[in-house]
Amino acid sequence: MSWPLAVLAGGVVAAPVGLLLSFLGLLVMYLGLFFFLLLGLMVGAFMYRVAGAGACVSKPALVCGGLAVALLTYFISLFLESRRLADHVANSFQYPTVSAGQPVTPANVEEVRARMASQKQQVRDRVWQMLAGRCPPGGFLGYVRWAATDGKLELEVPFAERPIKYRLSQSPLGFKLRFSLCLVLLCAGVLAQVWPLRRAGVSVAEVRAESAASTRPSAIPPTSAS
Repeated sequence: MSWPLAVLAGGVVAAPVGLLLSFLGLLVMYLGLFFFLLLGLMVGAFMYRVAGAGACVSKPALVCGGLAVALLTYFISLFLESRRLADHVANSFQYPTVSAGQPVTPANVEEVRARMASQKQQVRDRVWQMLAGRCPPGGFLGYVRWAATDGKLELEVPFAERPIKYRLSQSPLGFKLRFSLCLVLLCAGVLAQVWPLRRAGVSVAEVRAESAASTRPSAIPPTSAS
């Protein structure tokens, strides 16, 4: 096995690990930090196994490969977290279709569901419009800017009597702290597991050199004539 193959394998597992971390990043009391370190160690251990204990990897290649996998994992995690913002806002609102006293019967249940789905989609669209307007260019980068500077939003929708208000579970300072610590812990976890590859590779090379030297036939000293 080789180090490039180990980096490629780490990039493959970055997708499911990033998906899992996207749900854990916003845990209360920063409990998600533990999982960033734990899963970073698991990704690094997987890369170590793929590369093989006797792989000889230079320090720059080791650091660059480990950081690349850690950064990819964190990007996937944060990107998927940002994509769920609109769903969180849409699900936090009690829609007038149900709360206004209109009875839901078997005859109109499909109509009610379709109306609620349409209203939820309007809320989702307004969330992305708000991010694009307040934190250009919107989308993923807009979410990061919004979470790091404000973390609150207020949406006007035609079917609601009052604006929809939403607040991120972490304050802007808390988001910045979590952003930094999660990235550091994830990188540290990956590098901690793959770092022995460099030392192991050097020791194996030295053993092979010593073995080759010991098996090389020594020169027979000439005998002097009596």
